[in-house]
Amino acid sequence: RIPYWDLRSHRPGPVLLVMAAQHGNEISGSAAIEQFVAEIAPELRAGRILALPFANPLALRARRPHFDLGPEQPYIDSHQNMAMYWPGDATGRDSQRLTAALWHDLVLPATHIIDLHCYPRSAAPLIMIADQAETIALAECLGFPFIRLLALNEGWTGALRWQAGRLGKVVVGCELSGQ
Repeated sequence: RIPYWDLRSHRPGPVLLVMAAQHGNEISGSAAIEQFVAEIAPELRAGRILALPFANPLALRARRPHFDLGPEQPYIDSHQNMAMYWPGDATGRDSQRLTAALWHDLVLPATHIIDLHCYPRSAAPLIMIADQAETIALAECLGFPFIRLLALNEGWTGALRWQAGRLGKVVVGCELSGQ
């Protein structure tokens, strides 16, 4: 069980999932979600917001990108990178079971998804999105200085952006600077 906010208005509308900390060293997105919820909750007029500040509590507890890494081990050494296992496997390893639960409970009900990360190589915040009108519109609303357009199937096929996008969900992946 992973705690999250479920904000509902009294009017129907889109369902926005905002998620952070798929990697245990990406906590700036978690702080942004907490502030977002505090500011948006009283203003929500239609639809629903699912706000998940800590998508991977196992890695967060280990204070590592992935919970199976030791100090100074590179990302590539991990076999528990949840960002590569969407939509997950309820009978698989820990990271696959985690993504399967989040997929079912939070991703499937969402119409729009904002996935917050902190890539160590980013020189400035950027958004990575599929080259589609709805994702471009959402990305522009977020006000990031750079938007990287990708083909829907570009990158890891196990990524949340790729898997949720193929279901028709509007997905943006935000890379905040610095870990």
